[in-house]
Amino acid sequence: MVCSRAREPESDAAPVVTHTVLYAARGGVLQAVLDVPTGATLDECAPGAPIPCSVVLDLRVEGSSLRFDDTAGTTPSCDHPWIAANSPLPGAPGGSSASGQRVRAAYRRICGARGRYVWERGALRRAP
Repeated sequence: MVCSRAREPESDAAPVVTHTVLYAARGGVLQAVLDVPTGATLDECAPGAPIPCSVVLDLRVEGSSLRFDDTAGTTPSCDHPWIAANSPLPGAPGGSSASGQRVRAAYRRICGARGRYVWERGALRRAP
């Protein structure tokens, strides 16, 4: 079973983070076998802002494995220079503020979840 859950931000300057959680039946009980952050959205974000308004990963089944990748048909948000950079973008308001760093950290956690996952020893694990 695949579920999605969102976690409300701890402050106004943090994105709403969504997790994809996969459950498997074990002994008649559903247990989480994978919990991955797969999306984040800023509540207040203007289109065309220098900081991406959201980062979202899609789940795809590939044979006996799973893959999380950038949403199909869109420019990969994870490749945005602000997410990868350690310095603020020129002219990006809040790009170097504490709130900007929290947003960048959330986006990096999501982008770090990209890749292939395989069933191994009773759980889904990231494939090298």
